[in-house]
Amino acid sequence: MDSVFSVGMLIAYLPYKDQFAARASALIDRWMEFRMLRLHGERLTDIVLCPPDDDRGPAELPPPPDTRIEVENLSFRYGEGEPWVLSECSFTVEPGESVALVGASGCGKTTLVKIMLGLLRPTTGTIRVGGYDLRKVGPRNVRAIVGAVMQDDQLFAGSLADNISFFDPHYDQGADRGGRAAGRGA
Repeated sequence: MDSVFSVGMLIAYLPYKDQFAARASALIDRWMEFRMLRLHGERLTDIVLCPPDDDRGPAELPPPPDTRIEVENLSFRYGEGEPWVLSECSFTVEPGESVALVGASGCGKTTLVKIMLGLLRPTTGTIRVGGYDLRKVGPRNVRAIVGAVMQDDQLFAGSLADNISFFDPHYDQGADRGGRAAGRGA
């Protein structure tokens, strides 16, 4: 040891070295948390500064004559300078028909479903359910007749129907106009 450190100095040095390493690691962790706090702040700003939904609309619509879903020339992008997620998408889902959306991750499947549920507004295009334009139906009416479980939703204890209806024991009564169950649809 070239007579620089005595055994006592070495024993005293080791705890200080460990303490320095622990505090430097904690400082780096706090810096990372601070950076994440900025990211979370930006996300909260997106939510807080977003204009509230116009939850009004017609008080009550008659049940649609059919459950046909028509999508015409639907285009969507998240921001003015952003690339198009959907471009000129058109299709029809007939009553009783089942449709599967398949494609690579990030190609717009979830975005399309969110637009069809009224959670996002399309940039251009029209969606009609039973002949009614989705924008004129109003979010409250859409949410009253549609139930969905998205890919990132958290399920609670109970059945899938319980989770969709938020454990309301009478969820089917209000939508059973004309012999249709609330959980049915395209």
